[in-house]
Amino acid sequence: MSTLEEITSTIPPKQKARLEEVASLMLEIYQTLVRMRYFGSEDWVQVGPHDVSALLPLYQSLNLDPAVIYLYSILPYIDLEKLKTLWDPTFYNGSTFADFRNAEHVKDGRDPFQTDDDPWNKFRGWLTPLSLVGHLYSYALVYDARRNLIRMYSMTDLGNGDPNEHEGAFTWTTDEDGNETGWAQYGKDGLLIPFSTKEEYLKAREVQERIWEEKARLQEGDDESGDDEDGDNEEEEEEEEEVEDEDDGEDGEEKEDKEEPSHWDEMDGRWAPDVLRDVIRWFHELKEIPGLTNSEAGHEQEVRELYVKYGWPGPGFDGDGFLEDMEKLKQ
Repeated sequence: MSTLEEITSTIPPKQKARLEEVASLMLEIYQTLVRMRYFGSEDWVQVGPHDVSALLPLYQSLNLDPAVIYLYSILPYIDLEKLKTLWDPTFYNGSTFADFRNAEHVKDGRDPFQTDDDPWNKFRGWLTPLSLVGHLYSYALVYDARRNLIRMYSMTDLGNGDPNEHEGAFTWTTDEDGNETGWAQYGKDGLLIPFSTKEEYLKAREVQERIWEEKARLQEGDDESGDDEDGDNEEEEEEEEEVEDEDDGEDGEEKEDKEEPSHWDEMDGRWAPDVLRDVIRWFHELKEIPGLTNSEAGHEQEVRELYVKYGWPGPGFDGDGFLEDMEKLKQ
């Protein structure tokens, strides 16, 4: 049986850095929930790396990609026993906390939407949820370790529930009467900006396309300053090819994929760090309230006002005062 070090030795450094960034941002989310007093204390959060040697046979039997196995070893997790003290321990938008040191969570992660092993919904080895489905109306964060994308899967409409799925999108349409109109989603959270003329629309789109190109260049680590004397660019290109072509045969020819097709093969999503930073921001801005219990359901605005009353998200947030008023709200 291979060791964790042997399994993960094939991961290119650039991909490993991306996985570590995902784990770091998940930790920042959990630390935010500690500050919001959703978790009782900091020791609820168990920071990686973890010893997952006992789980390696299970990981490998499920054909998990080395990148996913490495991610499981470095992700932060929430103490499952302490979570039981919460009335309704939910994460983002009704999803539940995943701990991939737990065999049942690992197995659930291969079919997180309980499709009874329907091949069309089968997760490939390089896909993993970062949170599990909590109930019929919840979301789950699905991570693609090869492309470093996250999709916010919505159980309600069986599609992408990411509010910023179309961030930066531009549209120019003509209605039934021949009237032309255009708009773009700038910034975050679905803010739509209309354009009064086609020229205005085209100019804005041109600017946005240059921004996209620059962002893609930075994400891929390209260096436009010229040839690197140390050969770093060439090494990065080889690493990228290794990630993309790891299923190729010795002669560089792609091996026949005998697995049945899955709709996750073309999973749409956004750059993972952008999504996770949005989740952090939504908690800071109280657009997302952690784990409202049954007794608090319908009191979302009141809970939001309590956070504001006691100084959230500032450094002077009075967590004790907030919890006292929360207890009154539950009565």
